Amino acid sequence: YNRALALKQTGQKKAALAAFKTVAASKLDNPYRETALGEVAAGALESGNKEEALESFNGVIAIAKDDGVLGDALIKAGLLLNELGKSETALKSFKRAIDLKGLPKETRAIAVFGLVQGYYGKADYKGVIDTYVANATSMPGDELRPKLLLMVGNAHKQKQSYRQAIEVYLMIEKQSPDAPEAIEA
Repeated sequence: YNRALALKQTGQKKAALAAFKTVAASKLDNPYRETALGEVAAGALESGNKEEALESFNGVIAIAKDDGVLGDALIKAGLLLNELGKSETALKSFKRAIDLKGLPKETRAIAVFGLVQGYYGKADYKGVIDTYVANATSMPGDELRPKLLLMVGNAHKQKQSYRQAIEVYLMIEKQSPDAPEAIEA
């Protein structure tokens, strides 16, 4: 594990990834396995190997004891599942993350975004609106908020709730006037 960290710190990414994979493969009495799986997932993402990253995040999900670590892995796995077109599994992952009691507020907001995005991708506009309303206090940061609100506004529009759609669109224009979503709103 220490060798993997040293390789990572010296910029030897491939060798570090191989060392982290070795650490992650050891399942018995391994206090470094969770961290190693996270490093393997990050390395796989960086190299574009989404399937390997997903497998590593699922490994973290299986063994994580801390709600923050579990939530982070659930969210990252959910985002990957959305990209891979596995929206049903992604929705389950986001729901499980949202249900965690010890999940930090910022992480919960990303889970809400992922859940809304998943419902929107399935054209489940009621799910989009219900998720937004149930989690209105868990809004993502400035980068994702306009995207989330645009999906919510469009969902209202699809449900022919035009007054609510306009309210959400005006919220985007007011909160994020420079965002591309403000123009679309």
